[in-house]
Amino acid sequence: MFKSGSTKLVKNLNQQHILNLVRIHPGISATFLKEKTNLQMSTVLYTLKVLMGEGIVKEIGYGNSTVNGGKPPVLWDLVADYGLIFGMELLSSEARLVLLNIKGEVKYKNIFPIQLSSDPNVIANQIKDIVKKVQTKLHILDNRILGFGIGIPGTIDNENGIINYSYALDFHNVDFCKILSDSFPFHIEIDNDANVGVLGVKWLDKEEYMTRHILYLSINKNFPSIGSGFLFDHKIYRGINSAAGEIQSFIAKSMWNRILNKAFKKFGVDCFDNIKLNNDKVITQSIIIEQAKMGNMASIFILKEVGKELSNKIVELVNLLNPEVVVIGGDISEAEEFIAPIIKERVASKVISEVVKNTPIKFSPMGVYSGAIGGSALILKKYFTDNGFKIENRK
Repeated sequence: MFKSGSTKLVKNLNQQHILNLVRIHPGISATFLKEKTNLQMSTVLYTLKVLMGEGIVKEIGYGNSTVNGGKPPVLWDLVADYGLIFGMELLSSEARLVLLNIKGEVKYKNIFPIQLSSDPNVIANQIKDIVKKVQTKLHILDNRILGFGIGIPGTIDNENGIINYSYALDFHNVDFCKILSDSFPFHIEIDNDANVGVLGVKWLDKEEYMTRHILYLSINKNFPSIGSGFLFDHKIYRGINSAAGEIQSFIAKSMWNRILNKAFKKFGVDCFDNIKLNNDKVITQSIIIEQAKMGNMASIFILKEVGKELSNKIVELVNLLNPEVVVIGGDISEAEEFIAPIIKERVASKVISEVVKNTPIKFSPMGVYSGAIGGSALILKKYFTDNGFKIENRK
């Protein structure tokens, strides 16, 4: 995944490579770094001293001596307060915001209402107000922020910072990074919400640091559609126009009503305690999950029916893509205890090839903030890969 160099022209590549290994392996020794990078020990030690001088790594103690004796090795780790990163998932009615340090530790998270507007400047101003409010509350100066990454539903040109099309926001060909950059003095990155979701899994789920092929599925707000992000050989697959991964329909309104009617028929029209349904029998996903956790059998039944439909989609995608792991994120991850068993059972029994029936299926440990945390991974990626920012002294 990473390449090392030994000339002056690739010195920054060596820094990025070593820095990323320190991130992945807190408490790493120079000897281990030498083995992983194939660099000379003198180059490893010099690079560590440079990074320590920049305030991004530090010595944290000593390891055990080798069987042959000698001095115990110095152990290295990142400096947690080197800088902070904002991550956001922007939905049609709310913005989910997280603040991480450079080690990927969540220092703050919250959900803020958004007033939907087809004017991108109106949305940008709301985002600005949210971030500035949090900075003021936490006493964070602009120079402590390494960057701000945002996941947005739709077709996003990540390289140029343009929203080509977003159905949820009703945006067409909007240079959103440019608009946001006028409000913030730090680096801004945007990408599709499912793409940042899979990036978050790759960069912040320690179990998946080295996984090459990851299929990530994001389902929010009443199950209308699925967003999918696919990491192929450590890189996001975007398609020719950055439009890959959109699955337009998941639980259509007609199907949703059929599931509800099955629940009413099985458990009675008064099966939801203290909940008033409108004439269309619309009920939100969050209420269903809340009721299921309280033991409401009708809600549990509905979630299992949703799990069956989701398993059918996963079967199609596993047959097509053959990923190493499937990760489910977004609001639906809150229903893991009710839908995980039925999804795993049905996928294993319905996939075509025998060799993929044991494909691991897991739910994002980041829950409803999986998209926002994935947004922060856009910035982490810039600091820890060979095409990242130039390390600058921030002391």
